[in-house]
Amino acid sequence: MRPRPHSDSNAFPGPSSSHLQPPATPQRPHLQQAPNSAPAKPASSAPNSRPSPALTPTKRPRAASSPPSPTASTSSSNSKGEVKVQCSGTTKQDKRCTRMVAVTAPLSRLNGEDLPHYCHQHINTAFEDVKFPSHKDSGVWVEFKDWIPEYLQKETQDQLRKEMRTKHSAADVSGYIYAFEIDDTTRADVVHIKVGRAVKLTKRLAEWDKQCQSKQTHLRGFWPSTKDADDGNLGRGRVQVGDPASWCHKLERLIHLELADLAVNAPYLDPAYPNVKGGTGSANNRVVSRSSCPDCGKVHQEIFSFRRANGRYKGKEWEEIVKPVIEKWGGFVEAYV
Repeated sequence: MRPRPHSDSNAFPGPSSSHLQPPATPQRPHLQQAPNSAPAKPASSAPNSRPSPALTPTKRPRAASSPPSPTASTSSSNSKGEVKVQCSGTTKQDKRCTRMVAVTAPLSRLNGEDLPHYCHQHINTAFEDVKFPSHKDSGVWVEFKDWIPEYLQKETQDQLRKEMRTKHSAADVSGYIYAFEIDDTTRADVVHIKVGRAVKLTKRLAEWDKQCQSKQTHLRGFWPSTKDADDGNLGRGRVQVGDPASWCHKLERLIHLELADLAVNAPYLDPAYPNVKGGTGSANNRVVSRSSCPDCGKVHQEIFSFRRANGRYKGKEWEEIVKPVIEKWGGFVEAYV
């Protein structure tokens, strides 16, 4: 996936005088600032090689495919079927906040993930912090606004902030992020894109072709990309990979958090996008969940269904909506994690 030149009309606010320049590899050019992306640490302060995991990696458990069963004291539902949970915030008396809040976080609604939810007061306090020190160099500060667009709902922004501040797991590994588009002749109004991770990219692509065969899939790209892939050579059995990216578990998590919000809330359907602000999501708290795969019976938590766009984004859901998110967080992990 070749990064594209900066376009003010398709990027959220951030310094315009710097560009994202992660460490170069023989297979990959320097990353330029792309739409929906932000500038990262200058190349002069970035390391020349990626770190290697210090411990033997272990398999990271996936999120539950069905919602957790909270106790009656911390969860409730109303006549509309809207689920509410107790706020995870802490009061000035060091007690848990007793307010009940709607479950609006996109990944909670899609996968049933047991994520913390906060009342209006406690979620706003999180935004008092505007920056945090880089994991690679504590003398370099990263500003949240340079990476998190305002069109995401506050719950998503809060979760992205937490993931950005958190150091990668010792069990994390190097790998690739790949993206498939999945044909669905029964739903012309949506586009399905699977975004997953793999340690051995070629092997994973072959596994997916054998795993679920009822629908045609098309490889749209992968990160880190190569010139060969950028030129369109993504045919089966012909993909040439380069060096893997560091900490692919963390990278996938950042990408999924943002893509879930884009899939559930579809801010790109607003004619003013990307110059719009996200809400709390409570006004759109309808039931949203993924269905079981007809082939394997599993709920694929890596498949995101996007409503078809109109106007400038029509037919460009991959190029203009999904791909820039992958490139942006790939650059962030390289520069700061």
